[in-house]
Amino acid sequence: MQKVNVFIISLLILILPASSIAAQKAQKTISAYTYDKNLGVKQMVISGSSGLQIVSNDPANISTDPSSGTITLINNNGETSGSVWYSGTGPSGLCNACTDGVCPFGLGLRAYFEYQTNPDNSTRSDGGADGFTFAVLNASNNTTSDRGGIPSNSSISMGSLLAYAGPGNTSDRLGLQPPKLAVEFDLFPNNTDDGSCNSGRNDTPKSSYWSPENTSNHIAVMYWGRNSSEMCDRGTTMGTSYPQAPMDDNYHGAGDGTTSNPYNSSLSGDGANLGGYYERSRNANGGWNWTEDGRWHRVRIEIIRSPSDRTYQVKAWVDCESSASSACSAVENVYFQDIYAPYTNAAYPPKVDRTVTLSSTYNTMLNNILFGFTEGSGAVTQNIKIANFAVYFPTIAINPSSASYSSDLTASSIAVTAAASSCAWKAHSNAAWIIVADDNVQKTGNGTVNYIVSRNTMPFERTGNILIGSEIFKVTQAAGPPVCILTAGQNVVPYNGTNTLTWTVDGFATSASWNPSPGGNCGNPSVSGGTCTTSAQTNDGARTYTLTVSNAVGSNSCAVTFKVLRNRYDVRNSRNSSFYVRGGSYSSCTRIRNNNEFYLYYNTSAVNIYTDNDCDTSAPLSSVSYMEAGNTDVDDDGNVQINNSWSLVER
Repeated sequence: MQKVNVFIISLLILILPASSIAAQKAQKTISAYTYDKNLGVKQMVISGSSGLQIVSNDPANISTDPSSGTITLINNNGETSGSVWYSGTGPSGLCNACTDGVCPFGLGLRAYFEYQTNPDNSTRSDGGADGFTFAVLNASNNTTSDRGGIPSNSSISMGSLLAYAGPGNTSDRLGLQPPKLAVEFDLFPNNTDDGSCNSGRNDTPKSSYWSPENTSNHIAVMYWGRNSSEMCDRGTTMGTSYPQAPMDDNYHGAGDGTTSNPYNSSLSGDGANLGGYYERSRNANGGWNWTEDGRWHRVRIEIIRSPSDRTYQVKAWVDCESSASSACSAVENVYFQDIYAPYTNAAYPPKVDRTVTLSSTYNTMLNNILFGFTEGSGAVTQNIKIANFAVYFPTIAINPSSASYSSDLTASSIAVTAAASSCAWKAHSNAAWIIVADDNVQKTGNGTVNYIVSRNTMPFERTGNILIGSEIFKVTQAAGPPVCILTAGQNVVPYNGTNTLTWTVDGFATSASWNPSPGGNCGNPSVSGGTCTTSAQTNDGARTYTLTVSNAVGSNSCAVTFKVLRNRYDVRNSRNSSFYVRGGSYSSCTRIRNNNEFYLYYNTSAVNIYTDNDCDTSAPLSSVSYMEAGNTDVDDDGNVQINNSWSLVER
């Protein structure tokens, strides 16, 4: 999928070098997506020393391998608590680049990575360690040197904190402080609800801990619980008491549902039915604990932030699936992995999709963020590898993101919100029938894209796109009937004369018909357009013929009207003196007295007018034709007159 004119970003990638792509494909049995082809954007390869900050209670728990683009979490160790934060600086010249790991959150982010765990098909999913999170923290009261989880001097086994919750290594014992959010990947479900100060995480409330179907691996959108000012009395195990505030940050259902403490997502109870929780049982996953099958799995995360509305929508996909087991095609995977555009294929919905509104204070604190991974393990070990990791910060957002129209011509607009006033963008249509004002003209900051959708005259629906920066606005237009245009060769036709009719058809017509029939050789009109000659016109006055063209969708009509002259016009002498005529029906010189008339017929020649009674043929004063009389007779009463200026006028 080609991308052009992307003007952003703090783009952060763990990417395989070209020489190892083939090996990676073979190892993962999935298609590697490389972000350096046909994208027209600057990028940064993250290395362990310059792009990532590792914070762990044991350096052996987390490692990076820049040569293969892989992060290893837990590393088959127990009692681990660690984090990996992006700490680099984005490419220069971008409108919202990161600096030393602090990134403008702007309009949100899109992330993609692949992960692999040790295989585990144990009944309670206890063959592997607790799991990990993809976390986003406010940069106001967190640093890339912070982590959650168990304290450094404690022997307590609380890998269930995943280093996202818990006091961690911070001097204030508050760990990773709110506002923050994470997509939790829980590989060791813990259904106990023994309180947030203990190891229970309330993963599946009020169900049997030993029931295989109730200990399903899950993902969930988590925030920061109640943020309580109370203390947890863990003196004998942790060595001292700890604030309760960080201990329930990944406790399901914790929080109070307000903009200051939104509920952590849950299967049931508080935080349930909000779109933030997804689990899959062993039975539904072919006897393996979900994603703990030793295979590489794709993850896509989109966080859509609206700073003005203070809303945060978190969407996460694990593998490109339409259901629990129906994977998408290899072609679809290209779009699924492309974080330069939002993923909008409704056939492959996200596993979680939840929106919260935060308080003004917390919303402001999230203007700048840190992001990365956290992990935790207790007595049980695991090995989690993460590869092909990329994060993209959109420079603009569009509203709406798509539109559907009838077949009629329509004008509309799209609102463009920029992450910063310096973010530049262009709008360009990929379809000739979508006409964009200021097409391909560079603009900066917030703006509007005005466009016109042309009439659809084809019997099938059509779609097109407007590329606005890196965002794609999809236009869908309904099928429509064909449209015709009908013209006449002459606006005025003499009595008993014929006319030429010409018609064009825009679109695809399956039938065409006249009302009434023009006669002549018009016959059955061509559905693609044509020309014909009418029969002789003997009905004087206005004459109208209508052509109707149709297809399976509907029909449209076009009409033409022309004037048919009378067979005779009476011309009165209104000069207050006599004159003489010859020609037409007057073979000899004939006197026309004042207020008397002479006649013009459709099938005769013009009549010449003289002042003497010998009708000198070499010098008539004027000449009057049948067509001239017909064109002068605008009221169609058949009467015209010669005035003192020897002019033919209406009578």
